[in-house]
Formats: sequence, structure tokens, C-alpha cells
Amino acid sequence: ANAPERLPQALCETALTLCSAGTAGISMIRRQPAGEEYFSWDALAGVFADLVGGTTPRFFSPCGTTIDSGTTQLFYYPGRFFPYLNDVSPPIVEGLVVPFFAAGKPLGTIWILSHDERRFGGAQARLMQQIGSFCAAAFYLLGL
Repeated sequence: ANAPERLPQALCETALTLCSAGTAGISMIRRQPAGEEYFSWDALAGVFADLVGGTTPRFFSPCGTTIDSGTTQLFYYPGRFFPYLNDVSPPIVEGLVVPFFAAGKPLGTIWILSHDERRFGGAQARLMQQIGSFCAAAFYLLGL
């Protein structure tokens, strides 16, 4: 409440810890001046924390696929489908991506990654869905 601008980072750190992930992030849908949408990595915690501010394509990314499906998605070696993800080190073994919406509009995703053979299960999916619901409400109310 005292520092709403810190909320995205705090949510990533919480997801990272509670889910024993290697990386956690929040990707927000943004629009370029020409109107093309993309995802901006607005907050990151863990292994890829130094990549904050990075981007991925709106219509060719795990986040885009998740937004389009409207449901939580689990990606195993997502670089098989999104080759640009093969350029990161350490590799992404598994990614759990949760969409969040406000007033029927997609805002972004919150996600966790494993960089080893650790698997995410139903408990992590439920927890991340709860965090995603909180993201939607908080970001909408705070105008983040």
C-alpha cells in the first residue's frame, strides 16, 4: 500500500519463492506507436532478473499463446516452439504461464520458469492462478 510501484516486483519475488522456481516474471501487453502489440518484461526475479525490460512478440510467444487461450499453460522446453527462447542461458526447461484480465481485457501474464528438471504441478498452478487474479485486480485498481 505504501509503494504500489513495487507491487510487480514483489509479486515476482513471492511467486519465485512459493513455487521454488528458477525465474519468475510479469509480462504486460504494450503497444508500439504503429499499433503493434508486444509483451514487456516489467518485473523479473531469479536467474533472469537482469533481463527486466526485455520484450517478446505478442503473437508468437508463450505469453501470447496463454492470453489467446485464456487459461493457464504449461510449456515443456518452450524453445521447441519459440526458437528465440533457445538463445537464453541457462535453458528454459519448463514454464508455467498464467494470464490476467481486467474488465474483460487482457493485461498480461505472470509466469515461472524452471532451468533444471524440476517440474511444476497442480499446487504451483493453483498458487499462480491466485497470484494472477491478484495481479488483475491490483493492476486495474492502481492503473499499473
